[in-house]
Amino acid sequence: MRFFLPLLLASSVSQAEGVFAELDWLASSEPVPLHSMLYGWDSSFQGGDNAYADLQRRLGFEFDVGALQAHIAWQQREYYALRFNAATARFYRDLEQGDDHQGEGRLQLAVEQFRSEGLRLGVAFDVDGWRLEPRVSLFQISDFQFGQLRGVIRDGQASSTLDYAFNDDKILDYQADVPTGQGASLDLAVSKAWQQWRLDFEVRDGWNRLWLQDAAFTEGCINFGDAGTRVCNSDGLASGRSGQRDRTERIASRYQLALAYQDWQLQLLHHDRYQRLGVRKHWRWPGAGKWLTALYTDKQWQLGWQGTVWQQRLQVSVLADDIRPHFVRQTQLQLAWSYQW
Repeated sequence: MRFFLPLLLASSVSQAEGVFAELDWLASSEPVPLHSMLYGWDSSFQGGDNAYADLQRRLGFEFDVGALQAHIAWQQREYYALRFNAATARFYRDLEQGDDHQGEGRLQLAVEQFRSEGLRLGVAFDVDGWRLEPRVSLFQISDFQFGQLRGVIRDGQASSTLDYAFNDDKILDYQADVPTGQGASLDLAVSKAWQQWRLDFEVRDGWNRLWLQDAAFTEGCINFGDAGTRVCNSDGLASGRSGQRDRTERIASRYQLALAYQDWQLQLLHHDRYQRLGVRKHWRWPGAGKWLTALYTDKQWQLGWQGTVWQQRLQVSVLADDIRPHFVRQTQLQLAWSYQW
């Protein structure tokens, strides 16, 4: 796919009106701060049932095609999602801390992770006062993990079945030569303005598929001690069967809805188990660009700015629920740059 990008860009340069670069990173961790999620759960555990991160980087051209405003960009993406129940979170926290776990419950864990790069195409046009912008992404998947653990927990011991697809085994170290996967995703943005009101709606990954050809897999059983009632039997800590086969996956869509009146805006964002509702206020100062402040239900504050410097359009926005980096659980960073000619 990457070999066709220079040809596609070259065909559009003669009509190009500008170049742009964007970065969008959204991350959330309910049980522990993001730093602890990466480097080991610590005493700041407070429960929760999900962790989620989505990093997207784009570099591309904007141009007109008749009445359409179009863009073409090279996009890199890293996506990570964990879903679990409260009992699983407590069990894992105690394992990390070396504490004796007391209690019983269901072991439930689902993992979705992939790294990709590819082409994104988008067009924007008006229909009866509505602004529509469909976008399609076609990409290659260089790294992935999709899996589930389901079982029981009892007093520091656990028994679970394992269904795991991967290109690099992080659990049982099964060696396999896995080819690059393929993927496609559709986004849609819709907006309408009337008098002093404005409505914006966007869905990302509204339709998506990840085709993992000849993906490595492991189906088996994992037992930590004797959980009392085993859901499966294993030889030692873990056993099962591994191999390779085609697999198709999809990820949850992300929705964002915003209703604005003059400089005030009410915004809702939803992705699977993650959601936030916020009130945003825009401020304008002559010669100082446009500023944004916001407060969200997940305790996040937002500060943003956009303006023009030497004919270059710049935009930066930072959201976080704590000013101390090691304590941040919810955050989003957005950066954008564009140059028009």
